[in-house]
Amino acid sequence: MELRAQSGTVASAARAEYDSEEDGGMTPLGGAPMSAGEHNGSKLDRYAPYVTLNIDGASHGNPGPAGMGCVLRNYDGGFIVASVDYVPVGTSFLAEALAMRLGLDQVH
Repeated sequence: MELRAQSGTVASAARAEYDSEEDGGMTPLGGAPMSAGEHNGSKLDRYAPYVTLNIDGASHGNPGPAGMGCVLRNYDGGFIVASVDYVPVGTSFLAEALAMRLGLDQVH
């Protein structure tokens, strides 16, 4: 599972990735191309560079001993921080959710 976190919004990241002059800009579900920095008439700032958060969680048995981890990388894949944790008894779903929380704590 991957999450791109920025000091702005995920929408800003998506727009920055897909907004280009060659393809006419990103087209929202409504159909009209969006210009860079505009969305439904309101100004949005571009934030760069972004970071990437990779997370994973698993349990041995369901429920059973569970572990989770995360890696935070900068915009060009350089290592920033990694973290791991465990819970004595948990499900794989709980481990994945706690991995996301662990990762978001690292981003903050």
